[in-house]
Amino acid sequence: MNIVEVIGNLGKEPETRYTPSGQKVTTLTLASNTKKGGKEETTWWRITIWGDKFDNMLPHLKKGSLILVIGEMKRPEIWNNKEGQPQVSLELTADIIRFLPSRTADGKPQGPGGSSQQQESGASPSSFMLGGGLSFGQGQGVMSDADEESELPF
Repeated sequence: MNIVEVIGNLGKEPETRYTPSGQKVTTLTLASNTKKGGKEETTWWRITIWGDKFDNMLPHLKKGSLILVIGEMKRPEIWNNKEGQPQVSLELTADIIRFLPSRTADGKPQGPGGSSQQQESGASPSSFMLGGGLSFGQGQGVMSDADEESELPF
């Protein structure tokens, strides 16, 4: 099993459909940007949500929303585009989805609905808490709390 953590912006509104057996499936298209050699590259991910696990969140997921998705990565598929160039299709089945703070043009924090939010005392815009006591900070990845870390055998 490959568990992957991806941060990016939604490329379009979520699309919901139902399988012939009636099971709900929602698909997100996520653009993850990285810089290589001074040039920005975009990797596109297809995020699949099975059932109604994130139904409360779906109305707030809009094109451009900055989110973190943690889930199981399916095996990448390679295909050729119209010009005959190889392309890679990357897909995750979402287990965790979290909104990330984004910024307005003037640098102020902006919430998932597009409105400015006040920070909780002591919280920086680049850090927040994930479920289970895991913290995420800009450039730090996901790591365990100090108490849990001291109990690790390695």
